[in-house]
Amino acid sequence: MGLALTGAAVRGCRPATEAPGAVWSTSPAARPGRDTVAAASARLAQPLGAGERIAVNRASAAELDRLPGIGPALAGAIVADREANGPYRTPADLDRVRGIGPALVARLRDRILLP
Repeated sequence: MGLALTGAAVRGCRPATEAPGAVWSTSPAARPGRDTVAAASARLAQPLGAGERIAVNRASAAELDRLPGIGPALAGAIVADREANGPYRTPADLDRVRGIGPALVARLRDRILLP
């Protein structure tokens, strides 16, 4: 755990058992809705909500990791493929990423946004 003094508050990184990038604060003003780092960390740790979709051509690896069946390694592979080969135009284009096949594409079809 790391610590940093910022003004009158002490901030630190959560232990490895917490969500990646999670931050805590002793400041009375730090609340989940106002501490954007903590709020973003909490959101990224949650599975997708009902009707929530991820824009695969703009999403970070951390955001893609929220998709069902996509872990950190596959999320990184999606970003790397997107940067190397250009944007995805259809859900079937995700099949070009090693580790994603037709069954996973079908599972993701209603959870992703494409142009």
